[in-house]
Amino acid sequence: MGIFIVCSGRPCYNEKYQIAPDLGRRLKCRYFFVRIKVYQKGRKGRQVIMCEKNLYMGKRVWRVFLLAVLLCFCLPLPIQAAESTGSGVKKEAQYYYKKGVRQKGWQKIKGKYYYFNRKSGIKVEGETVDGIEIKKDGTAVKSSYNKRKIETMITAHKLVNKITKSTDSRAVKRKKCFKWMFRFPYRLPREFDKAKKKKGWEMTFANDIFVDAGGDCVSESAALAFLFHECGYEDVYICHDSEHAWVETVDRVFDPLFAEARKYSRYYNVTYKAYYAECTRYGKARRVKLRKNQFKHVGRCKI
Repeated sequence: MGIFIVCSGRPCYNEKYQIAPDLGRRLKCRYFFVRIKVYQKGRKGRQVIMCEKNLYMGKRVWRVFLLAVLLCFCLPLPIQAAESTGSGVKKEAQYYYKKGVRQKGWQKIKGKYYYFNRKSGIKVEGETVDGIEIKKDGTAVKSSYNKRKIETMITAHKLVNKITKSTDSRAVKRKKCFKWMFRFPYRLPREFDKAKKKKGWEMTFANDIFVDAGGDCVSESAALAFLFHECGYEDVYICHDSEHAWVETVDRVFDPLFAEARKYSRYYNVTYKAYYAECTRYGKARRVKLRKNQFKHVGRCKI
């Protein structure tokens, strides 16, 4: 006759079947509620009924189900997505979390360096990023130059998180980082003509600001370029001639030292033409030469 369950004795009413008033309409099992279809008299006056095969979930199951759905959407997992490779095999995308926050950019994990996309946070494998080769297992190729550059970028990343808010737009982050440079005193840490001949001079000058808290125009430009890069700008350049240094993006110029010493609006986020006009105004036309709306530089280093 089917599945039989002893009733709990709750009042009920059913139009199709006349069920005793002391019989519960829903019998509460451990995980489900069942609907009563037929009842029979059992021994010692108890009502024995046959339950419907189409069971439906009760309150306890709904709570567990909703909690599981919320956990899937709210709690991040180390592996959350899959990327299709050329061979047709799906490769799972990996993320890195620290204190519940998804980390991006270069990260040092157990003495090894990994790169997580600055936008999505997905771990990068088998590519070259920021001029640094990454192996198929996701670790950066070891060298003194790679270590210095990655450590400098990690420092810049931490400073950007300290200076700005996660909700800030890229333009707001850029402006905050630019103004942050004004707090450092001017001093000449070394001769640029000699220093630029060594590989990795951009990290050396950037750390004048990040570590020693002071430097010249090259130091401020190098540090600002690394900060801009961590803000999300992919093409950032430290530009210099024989006497001065500044920062360029694709079509804009940023000069933190002159913006602090002279007029802010004429050296922050200006065009090549406007910057050239300012250099000419202050008798510095020899520093830059404008050719087809671009500068002819003595040196240009990409971060």
